[in-house]
Amino acid sequence: MKTITPLISMAISLSLVCGTVAQAQSAADAPRVLVRVWQAEAPLAGGLVSPTLELDYGAFRWIEVSADEAARLAAVGADVQIVTDPYVLTLGEQRFDPLAGVPAPPRELSYACIDGPDLRLVQFRGPTQPEWLDRLEGGGLRIVQYVHPFTYIVWGPRDALQVVAADETVYTFSIHAVAWDEEPAVADLDVALGPGIGDAAYHAALDEHLPRAFAEARPDLVFYVAGVDVALEDLVGNWRLSGDGIAARDRKVMERARDLPLVWTL
Repeated sequence: MKTITPLISMAISLSLVCGTVAQAQSAADAPRVLVRVWQAEAPLAGGLVSPTLELDYGAFRWIEVSADEAARLAAVGADVQIVTDPYVLTLGEQRFDPLAGVPAPPRELSYACIDGPDLRLVQFRGPTQPEWLDRLEGGGLRIVQYVHPFTYIVWGPRDALQVVAADETVYTFSIHAVAWDEEPAVADLDVALGPGIGDAAYHAALDEHLPRAFAEARPDLVFYVAGVDVALEDLVGNWRLSGDGIAARDRKVMERARDLPLVWTL
C-alpha cells in the first residue's frame, strides 16, 4: 500500500491499499479489469491469463488482468465475473481512476489538514477482507463510511495513514522446512514443507507459489535470500537439494525478477 496523492473534498486524501503493493498506473499501461474466477475455473484461467494481482477468497479468486485477457476468458465460456473500470470512483461530479491520477481539488476545498486528524479516503485493490480493515483500525484510523468501489472514508492523522501504508510496502515469501521459533515471523506467503525435501518436491512448491508471490507483490525491488543450507551435502540443514536443483531455483527467481532491481544474498 502506498499513498498516491491528495484528493478533492472535505479535506480528504486518497491512498490505494491492500494485501499487496499498489503501483501508480502510467498512461501507457493497458486498461486493467478485475475478474472473479471460481476455484473450479482457476486451472482454465491460469492457462489463458497472466494476472498482475491475485487475491484468494476461498471459493473464488479475484484477479487483475488486461482487457484482452478478460475477453479471452469470456470467449472460451469460462464461468467468470468481469468488472471493467474496477477502481473508478465517483465523488460528487468527479469521476476518476486513482491509479491513473486524481483531479485537482476545487480551490475552496483544498485546505486539507495535512498533519492533524482529518477525513481521508482509502481504496483497496479488491473486495474488502476483514484483516485489511483491522489493519487500518490497528494503525489508528477510524472507519467512517464505505464508498463504492472498495473504498472507505476514514478519520485520522496523515502519519497514521503512512504507518499503515508502510506495512504494505514489503511482501515476504518464504519456502522453508519448519518455523525456527514458537512464534514465527509473519510472512505474506509462508510455505513450510517439512524435513527431507528433495528437488522434485521443492520445485513443485516453487512453481506453484513463486508466480503468486510476484503477482500479489508487484515489486519494485526484490531481495533474494538464496540459502544453500538446502543442499544435500549441508551439515546443518535437513533438505536434500542437488547442485542442479539449487541452480534451477536461482534461475527461476532471476527469470521472474529479470526486469527488476535484485539484491541477492546467501
